[in-house]
Amino acid sequence: YDGALDLLATLRAQNWLIGMATGKSHMGVERVFSMHPVEHYFDTVWCAEDGPGKPDPFMITQNLNAVGVVAAQSVMIGDATFDMIMGRAAGVRTLGVSWGFGTAGELERSGADEVHHHFETLHESLTAFAGALR
Repeated sequence: YDGALDLLATLRAQNWLIGMATGKSHMGVERVFSMHPVEHYFDTVWCAEDGPGKPDPFMITQNLNAVGVVAAQSVMIGDATFDMIMGRAAGVRTLGVSWGFGTAGELERSGADEVHHHFETLHESLTAFAGALR
């Protein structure tokens, strides 16, 4: 997606910790990493094969434990209803993005705190969230 790499680079430069919670297998994630140079942006990766899959909060909890943060300091960004349900169950802020699987309405109905249509507004929301934590 146009803007994704820029946002990942910006978040890394701002010292965000970034974890992945995906329904993909580890082999699938490795395939994505071999096609797109993004592995270095992620501090931790948890896949459905590691334990209960979405919408169970297991993968988010594992991500939080791996990087040493609590749910109140964390955000789930996702494009599917199961992402929002999983984030809510884990107690993290949920930000939906409309350029993936779920529609804005579906994401809102499944618990998104916000739904973003552009990387710019997503970054603004993340910046505001970080500022509120300070």
